[in-house]
Parts: sequence; C-alpha cells; structure tokens
Amino acid sequence: MRKHSAKHFKKFSTTPIDLKPFSKYTKQKANEYLVRLNKSLRNLGLRAYLHGSTFLEICGKGEIDIIIGVPENKWFPTLIQLINHYHSIGNLEEKYARFNDIYKDTEVEIILMPSKDAQEEQRLLKYLKSNKSELDRYVKVKKKFSYNKRRYVLEKYKFLEKIERKMSQ
Repeated sequence: MRKHSAKHFKKFSTTPIDLKPFSKYTKQKANEYLVRLNKSLRNLGLRAYLHGSTFLEICGKGEIDIIIGVPENKWFPTLIQLINHYHSIGNLEEKYARFNDIYKDTEVEIILMPSKDAQEEQRLLKYLKSNKSELDRYVKVKKKFSYNKRRYVLEKYKFLEKIERKMSQ
C-alpha cells in the first residue's frame, strides 16, 4: 500500500460520503468496462483489474474502481496512451495517476501505480474478500466515518495499514 503523510489527507473535503449498497449491476458494468480497457492495454502488455468496493462486493460510493500496475519502463507510454484516450488526467503524482470516465451513468476511476504497489493492493483486497470478519470490520469503518470524506479516507487507510501489517506477520 502506498504510504501517505498527514498532509495527503488534508486535500479531501469534509463533506459526507453517500454510501450505496453493493450493486450486481455496477459489477456487471465494471466487468464490461474492464474488457474494453484491457483490449486497449494489450499493445502495452498490461492488464487492468477491478478494485475497491465493487471488487469486494460491499457498500461504496457507487463508482467503479480499476487499478493498473505499471512497470517503471512502461510508465510514460501508458500515461501517454491513457491521456490520449481520456483527453485529461484527474490526478498525477510521481508514482500515481488517476483517470476519470463515465460508463453507463456510472463514474469510473482508473488508477495507475507501480506494478509492485498494485500487486500489494490486490493481495490486500483478496485477503479481505476471503476473511469475512475483517471485511465486516472494514465495512463498519466505512459506515462509521462516512459523515466526513477526509476522515473516511484516513480511517480506511489506517484500517488497511493494520491489515497489511497483520498479513506480513
């Protein structure tokens, strides 16, 4: 998981998060979107994966999160290809990029990060998905702090950090 300073969380608003229940229809749309995106990534030898609450099949913001792990030598070609495709970039940091799209009235976030980070994120989510008690605790954290987006993001991060430490023991 990417490490963040306290300053990172200040950029989030303090407005509430409108959590929506898991939707099989959103997951279906996500899988359709993944097929199209993966076709476009084939020339780079990359693959996109479902991420976030739709992957976990839990409540979330009702959007589709997709993650792409990118080797260092393909970072700039991937950025260029996706900028040309989406015509803009939602957020760009040294080792992180986010693109935004809409598919069938659903917001889609496409997140690029180094391959190693993406593999760790996927491993973490697979662990949560296969450990119901931890997943239930994660949902409780999301619900408890949904009154404030900044707090929501921070507390989710802290919870996932603890899970990551537990996994590495």
